[in-house]
Amino acid sequence: MERNSALLAEICDPELDFLGHIGGDDFITLFCSPDWEERCRSGLEKFGTTVISFFSVSDNERGGYVMENRRGEKEFNALTSLSIGAVKVGPGVFSSHMEVSTVAAEAKKISGNSLYINLRSYLE
Repeated sequence: MERNSALLAEICDPELDFLGHIGGDDFITLFCSPDWEERCRSGLEKFGTTVISFFSVSDNERGGYVMENRRGEKEFNALTSLSIGAVKVGPGVFSSHMEVSTVAAEAKKISGNSLYINLRSYLE
């Protein structure tokens, strides 16, 4: 998790953006940077090249690894990926960060490294 936050902190502009930890492996970044989309794509690229080294060649070729679960059964797990959900929000549209997070969480439905930009209008 520390590496996730370090990567996210690296793509944020500390003068303009805010990075927060929601819980577990979920983070929220409030981008005010005009190049926020480029920053997200850069983070995905960096993550994609970094995560390969955490797994064996055969795991990378298979797209995942096999481990025993808590019941002692062998289970296939997909390689770790980064999903970014982006929501353009105007001031006062949502009453909490959790509302924004719920909308952005649609990115979790996409497998692999991905940037999901919610195109619904939340600007008024």
